[in-house]
Amino acid sequence: FASNALFELITGSDFESDEYATLGSGFGWDLERDIVVLVGRREGTTDESPISKRQSRLADERAIEFWASAVRSRDRSGAAAGLGSELVAVIGAGKDVLTTARAVQAEVAQYAHGEYAVGISRSYPGPSGIPTAYQEARTALRLGHRVSGASAVTAYGELGLFRLLAQVGDEELRAFAEETLGP
Repeated sequence: FASNALFELITGSDFESDEYATLGSGFGWDLERDIVVLVGRREGTTDESPISKRQSRLADERAIEFWASAVRSRDRSGAAAGLGSELVAVIGAGKDVLTTARAVQAEVAQYAHGEYAVGISRSYPGPSGIPTAYQEARTALRLGHRVSGASAVTAYGELGLFRLLAQVGDEELRAFAEETLGP
C-alpha cells in the first residue's frame, strides 16, 4: 500500500538510494529530484462519542482520498498518503510550494468539509532527505497553530526563531523565563 511505502520513506528505513527509487516508482512517484514534504492534519476534532468516532474515521478516509487527489493533480509524480491522523505528501521542490500547499489545503477542506492545517519542510535533494523533511513539516504544522492560528499553512524555513524554541522543552523554557523575568 502507498501508506506503508511512504511510512518506510519517512522513517528512514535502511534502504539504498536505488531502493528508494524502486519503492517509489511502483506507485508512480519520482523521488530522485529535489523534494519537499507536506504534512496536513484536520483541525478541531475532539468529540469522542462512538458515533462521532465512526464519522470521524470515515471523514479521515475521505480526506486521505481528497489529499492524494489534490497532491497528484498538482504534481503527478508526487507521493501522498494518510498516516494515522496525518496527511503526508512528498512533492517536487521546483514549483511554488507554498501556493501548492495552500491549494491542496483548500481543496481538501472544501471536499472533506473540515478545516486543515499544513506544515511544509525545506527543500532536500532526493530521497535521503525525506526523514528530515518529514520532521520539519511536522514541526511547522505544530508551530503553525501557535504562530499563525488555526488552519495555517506554515513553512518550516519561515519560522525563524520559533524553530530554535521548538527544540527546547517546555520545562526548560519555563525555568528560563522564571530565571530571567522572575516568578
